[in-house]
Amino acid sequence: MDIGTNWFVTAYFGDDGDQTQRFINEGIWENIRCDKYGDLVNSIQIGDRIALKSVHNKKVNLPFDSKGRLVSVMEIKATGIVTKNHNNGKKINVQWKKETKMKEWYYFTFIRVIWKVKSNPENWMCVALIDFTFYDKPQDICRFENEIYWKKNLNKKNKVSYQDEIIAVLKLFGGEAHLTSIQEEIQNRKRLKEIQTDADWQARVRFTLQQLSSDSKSFAHEEDLFYCKSFNSGVWGLREMAKEQNEVYSKEQFLSEIAIDPVKYDAIVALLKEKKSLIIKSTSGIGNSLMAECLAFSMMKEKDQKRISIVQLDKYFLNREVVFEYGSKNKGDFFLAEGLFMNFCKKAIEDSENDYYFIIEEINRENLNKILLDLIFFFKRDKHENYQITRNFNDKIFCIPDNVLVMVMMDTGGKSITFIETILQRNFNIIKIEPAYDRDGFVNYNKKSGDQKNNKRNNQNNSYKQRFVQQA
Repeated sequence: MDIGTNWFVTAYFGDDGDQTQRFINEGIWENIRCDKYGDLVNSIQIGDRIALKSVHNKKVNLPFDSKGRLVSVMEIKATGIVTKNHNNGKKINVQWKKETKMKEWYYFTFIRVIWKVKSNPENWMCVALIDFTFYDKPQDICRFENEIYWKKNLNKKNKVSYQDEIIAVLKLFGGEAHLTSIQEEIQNRKRLKEIQTDADWQARVRFTLQQLSSDSKSFAHEEDLFYCKSFNSGVWGLREMAKEQNEVYSKEQFLSEIAIDPVKYDAIVALLKEKKSLIIKSTSGIGNSLMAECLAFSMMKEKDQKRISIVQLDKYFLNREVVFEYGSKNKGDFFLAEGLFMNFCKKAIEDSENDYYFIIEEINRENLNKILLDLIFFFKRDKHENYQITRNFNDKIFCIPDNVLVMVMMDTGGKSITFIETILQRNFNIIKIEPAYDRDGFVNYNKKSGDQKNNKRNNQNNSYKQRFVQQA
């Protein structure tokens, strides 16, 4: 009899997306929310079995008749054996085996990040799940449908549930609404029959929202159905329609923080929009990293980190293995490697209405030869259409989407750059900028920053003095 412990863990972590392939490639599983599930992760033992899961709902394309009802589905993506626990509440090593075909388990599922399942003879559902996941035994759908809980729900015909009605109402309100508004709209729609017989139906609406969220805490888990904006607001939302509000960022704000002449700023923006790729040469006094990021924000008109990818070449090339880890046939095609630029382009393709910004920091003579083929690809896409369309990388046809803009930062202070400057100017779009330290906005910004630093330094000095007096 199977007496071991089995773990079912999520492969999806909100903004970080599906981590299945990374976990398999690296032979690990990571609990990104180690502050919440750390103790449970630390209890995992070497030799325990583990499965990567993804939980969602379906009511079409099922291998059985669900009578039009939504059915909870848990897709098994990979299974493995735990080989090491780092005991940090976050990381374990796993010998993974990826499933060759999709395996879907129905009804008896669990949406949380980690689920501990023991083979208990008194719980036939646990035994069946383990047999299905690790021994490829088929699921007995009929037995689950005849279980009291699911049988009761499947036999309800054309009955609208609290959950279904709340979802429908929130969609009418654009994804968010106050609890009172939700209740009033449900009452006006007259589709929830319980409101005619249940005097506490309004409380049940509130309870359903709380039950399918994370204890009324906004965005505590990415798998929650609803979220509450705050404890006091009373505003509830539908997670699938939620959009994080980014901080507004303008050209004026950029010019107040970065020492660049406004005319030069306009020239950079115009050239970048037209050519899609641009090398920006500047002195170290401007702060290239900050400038490039803020420039992208100003063109977006908001601070949306999801639409920016910043590559620091020095860090990437410290370990030469990183350059070739994705198996590029041409060792010069670094940025076209799977998991870096190509994945960034996939995000841009899925969001074609917005521009995305790929920023390469600190090119110099030493690393330029390693990324030269990539730069040619980035900068020649507007001149050589056939090259863009038929670019073949690792037997994959790939082209850069129109909404991906590339900025390459170059420090004019580096002596090695002077040696190749003429060659670069012949082939790439280059613009040079000088710091405008005399601008009023920049002077005020520096004065404000200096005042803040002085206040912080004074506070620290006072703290040290008080500590010294107490010790004396």
